[in-house]
Amino acid sequence: WWFDSWSDGGDAEHAVYGRPVQDAQTVTALYVPATVVTVLTEPFGLKVTIDGSDTWPSPNFIWGVGSTHQLTAPAEQTGKSGRRYAFRGWSDGVESASREIAAAEGLRLAARYELLGRLTVDSTPAGQTIRVAGQPCVTPCTLDRAAGTQIALEAPASIPAGGATRLDFRWWDDQAPRERVWTFSTEARRVAAIYQIMHRVDAAADPAEGAGFLFDPPSDDGYYPAGTRLRVVAAPQPGFAFK
Repeated sequence: WWFDSWSDGGDAEHAVYGRPVQDAQTVTALYVPATVVTVLTEPFGLKVTIDGSDTWPSPNFIWGVGSTHQLTAPAEQTGKSGRRYAFRGWSDGVESASREIAAAEGLRLAARYELLGRLTVDSTPAGQTIRVAGQPCVTPCTLDRAAGTQIALEAPASIPAGGATRLDFRWWDDQAPRERVWTFSTEARRVAAIYQIMHRVDAAADPAEGAGFLFDPPSDDGYYPAGTRLRVVAAPQPGFAFK
């Protein structure tokens, strides 16, 4: 049996005050048949808010037959593994995340969730800004999306690194082109944009018109990958000799 109400309309625990009447005063606790209602999640172990709380020792509830209760399934939530899940509906076909139910014999409901795919976008070196789904992302950054979702990834061709140094894009670690489309699965994946450290080499003559310079290997803009062995030849102009 499940407590339903008091005949005087009071709370389950309340004070009763005697009235100056001649007849006996009676207050009756009203009970209704009880039943077990099961509310859980698929997969098991996620949370559902039931009558304002999501902390319950068991998914089995003893309620009065016909009593009403409010259920709310979060649109997204994180499981114990750290992965994200998205609500996809109730086991009885109801799609609304929030609903009211009436307790009935044998009632069993499950909030069904879908595991979201996870992508971690990284770079070498880390801390670079890459456009992910049209938005800036400072690596590493993590996105969770439903399987089949596609997003655009765009790694900058070149990134200033201060002074006469910059970072030039070389490749993604899975050999994809610099601008690419990523399709999510239910797996957790990681991709990294690999950058090459570049240094600018400057050469000058004193006086300025005294010589020209030959670089081997040549460079269109004076930048070379870090570690490059470079041969520089100072070619004196007419009237000048190398000192």
